[in-house]
Amino acid sequence: MVSAARRLASEQGVRNVGFIVPGDEAPFPDDSFDLVNCVWVLKYILTDAGAERTIAEFCRVTKPGGYVAVIEQVNRSGSLLVESEGYYQGRALYRTPGFYIEAFKKGGLHLRHHSITNASPLFWAYSRVQRALYGPAAASPAPGLRWVTAASVRCDLLAGRAMKFRSGHHFFLFRKEGEA
Repeated sequence: MVSAARRLASEQGVRNVGFIVPGDEAPFPDDSFDLVNCVWVLKYILTDAGAERTIAEFCRVTKPGGYVAVIEQVNRSGSLLVESEGYYQGRALYRTPGFYIEAFKKGGLHLRHHSITNASPLFWAYSRVQRALYGPAAASPAPGLRWVTAASVRCDLLAGRAMKFRSGHHFFLFRKEGEA
C-alpha cells in the first residue's frame, strides 16, 4: 500500500506528504497530536502483531485527552483474510471490533463511540462509475450522478440501524486518558 501511495503521489504531483511503513516508529515525539485519524489502514496490515505495533504508535503520539478516530472493515465472528477486496483489490485482514478495542486499551485509550458506517453498496457502485468516467483522481462527483451520493447516504442511515451483519465498516472513537 505504501508503494502504491508513493506512486500515486508522484503521478499526481503531490509533494507535501510523507510515508511511514506500518509498524515503524512514527517520526513524532510522544503526545504530539490532539487527533489521529485512521481510515482503512489497519486492514491492510496482514499480521496482528503489525497492527498492534501501529496502534501502539497511534497511542504514543496522541496527547493526553486526545482522540484516535478509526474507520475500518471488521468481521464480527473472527479474523477473515480476503484475497482481493475493495478499491485497491489487494489482500486485507478483517479483524473483530474486540481486537481494536483491546489493542487501543493496551495503549491507554478507551472506546468512547462505536457504530456501523458506510453500509450502502451504492457507494461502491458510484465509486466505480466515477473512476471509469473521470479517472482515479476525480475531484468532484460526476455530473448527473450526484443523486447516487444522496441515495447512498440515505441507505447508510437506514442500513446502519437495521444491520447487525457479520462484516462491514465500523467507526471507532478512542480517547486517551488525561487532560487535554
